[in-house]
Amino acid sequence: MSSQRPRTNRPTPNTRRPEGVRPGVRIRSLTYVRTGRPLSIFLFIGVLAYVFSLWNNPAYTVTSVTVTGASTLSSDRVAELSGAVGASIWSLDAQTMQTTILASPYVVSADVAVRLPNTVTVSLNEHESEIRWKNGSSYLIVDPTGTLLGIDPAVVITGTLIINDDSAVYLSPGDTVDARIVTLARIISQRIPTEAGLEIARIGWDERRGISVISATGQTILFGTLDRIDEKLALLAQLNRERTIYAFADLRSLTPYYRDDIPFTETITQTLVISDAVEPAP
Repeated sequence: MSSQRPRTNRPTPNTRRPEGVRPGVRIRSLTYVRTGRPLSIFLFIGVLAYVFSLWNNPAYTVTSVTVTGASTLSSDRVAELSGAVGASIWSLDAQTMQTTILASPYVVSADVAVRLPNTVTVSLNEHESEIRWKNGSSYLIVDPTGTLLGIDPAVVITGTLIINDDSAVYLSPGDTVDARIVTLARIISQRIPTEAGLEIARIGWDERRGISVISATGQTILFGTLDRIDEKLALLAQLNRERTIYAFADLRSLTPYYRDDIPFTETITQTLVISDAVEPAP
């Protein structure tokens, strides 16, 4: 008969900490570090600091805009429309700038490119007008370089920009005129109706006055040369916006002026016919 040793129920060691006892700071710190959270926070702060430094770094600030294809609009005006000058390259969106530039009535198409570190380029395709140089009774076809290509045989010319030569100097196909005159005439023919609200009746040119305009309501406006054209157009727009009554405005000098009558010396007469013009000696 086998004998069995009586079982003894030994108490199981209590591995749990007594209630109310918390791990020490050292243990809690080690446990927190093992989770990887401190490293993640450190990296996140580092990334934010790096992005902030890039965003505000002067090396990534656009200081100018390179513009090609602009003739009616000045390069400064295109840069203003883009809103890029002075902005961080990181804040610019080419599509947004393109949409803003295309809103101009003078632009047919525009291509905008943004390149690091601070380069913005705009390539434009503007509306172009057919241009004729009226010398006496003849209408000569003129290209953008100022070359007179030939006499337009059309009796009635519509939808064409005409520059009236008031110099009374005989010109013929093959001669050239200053290309800046052609450029200025195109600019004011497109921008005056839009920006100043004036309808143009006549555009003329002579050496003393430069480019002059007679409005449909009889006002005479002297523009002179292409210099400061944006400023001149802004002044003209201000006169009409404020409903100023004037018959003559001279925008050529740094101190432009206007008056309610036209000085006798500035009266613009119609171009002489070719037979009355001064022809070169044979």
